[in-house]
Amino acid sequence: MLFLAGTASVGWLFWTGYNISIQTERGPLIAAIWHHVGFGVILTPFLLAYLWVRLSHVLSTQNEWISKLSFGFLSACILFLIISGPIVVWTYGADLKVFDWFVFPNPIGKSPVTHDLLESTHIVVANMTPYVLILDVILLLQKRAFSRLPRRR
Repeated sequence: MLFLAGTASVGWLFWTGYNISIQTERGPLIAAIWHHVGFGVILTPFLLAYLWVRLSHVLSTQNEWISKLSFGFLSACILFLIISGPIVVWTYGADLKVFDWFVFPNPIGKSPVTHDLLESTHIVVANMTPYVLILDVILLLQKRAFSRLPRRR
């Protein structure tokens, strides 16, 4: 179940992030950004649980370096996004607001240069992550399918 929740979380966050890029007016753009930020905070536990569940599968594989490499890259992408997301908001000079439910105050202050660099990197990594997730899921399903086949001697 955590596997499905984590996979769905990546998809949903990608979709809400994509909605930011298609906004042409300031009001809907700001709403799309805060929608993405709110879901990012709420879904972070599911993403971390997904990585934890997948880690147990990767550790149980033997000599499947491609599976370990794809999972490592996926983990790096997700962890980078989880860490960089709040920092992007904070370096813009804003507090991290989660659907007007609660706020994480800005601990670092405004930093335009850091914000621009980190935001650009966040977007590039976010655009790669769904493809890395798809590869990881394919490799996991392939491992499960082939592990059920009878072995020839």
